[in-house]
Amino acid sequence: MKHISQMLMGRLPLWFLLALGGLASNAPVFAISGLEGTFEFACDAPWRIEPSKGPNNTLEYGAIPIQISIHDAKESGADDILMHRFHPLAKEAVHIPPAILSLGKFRSLRVRQLDLPLNSADAYELAAFHEIEMTIGRWPTNSTYPMPAHRICRRWAGEDPEPFRDLRNTSEWHGTLWYPPRNAVPGSTVILEIEVILERDELPVVRGPISGKIIQLVI
Repeated sequence: MKHISQMLMGRLPLWFLLALGGLASNAPVFAISGLEGTFEFACDAPWRIEPSKGPNNTLEYGAIPIQISIHDAKESGADDILMHRFHPLAKEAVHIPPAILSLGKFRSLRVRQLDLPLNSADAYELAAFHEIEMTIGRWPTNSTYPMPAHRICRRWAGEDPEPFRDLRNTSEWHGTLWYPPRNAVPGSTVILEIEVILERDELPVVRGPISGKIIQLVI
C-alpha cells in the first residue's frame, strides 16, 4: 500500500495540499489517499500544524501525525474463486486458499520525504506507533448479532503492540505515528511517500480440482 502526500510549509501554518475542501467549507472530508473494494485502506493527515516559536523567535514545526486505516481485512478472502482454463474447451472453478488472499501481519511502515536531495526512507516498526486500535470479528448486519471485540494499544503508555500485528481477523485497524519532517522551513514544500508493508504466511500450492494441475498465481 503506497500513497504520496504533498505539504507546504507556509509563513505560519503547515498546509496539507492534497486534503479536500477548504478550511471554512461544509463539504465532506476524506482521507488523502486510499482504496475501496473487498477491503479498504486509507492514509490521512491533518489540515495544518501551527508552528511554535523557539528561544530566538524562530519558527519550529512539530512532527506530522500520520494515520493509517485498514477496514475489512477479514473480508479480503471473499473473492476466492478463480476460473482456470485447463483445456481450450473446459474451465474449472478454483478456490484460492485464505493464505494467498489474506492481508497477513503488519511488518513495517516506510516514510520517504521526496523533496530532499537524498530521499531515503525512514522505517517504522509496530512499536514506533503512538497508538493502535482495532476491532476483531465481523461487523453485524443487524442488532441481533454481537458487536466485534474492540481493543486499543496505547504505545505512549508503554503497552505491548504485538497482539495488534495480525490483521487477518480484523474488521478495523487504525495506527497513528509521528513523522518529524526534515528541512521544515517557511515557504518550503514537503512531499511524503507513505508505504505500509504487510507480510503473509508462506503461499501454499494451488491445484485445479478437476485437472489436478498446479496453478501459477502472480501475486
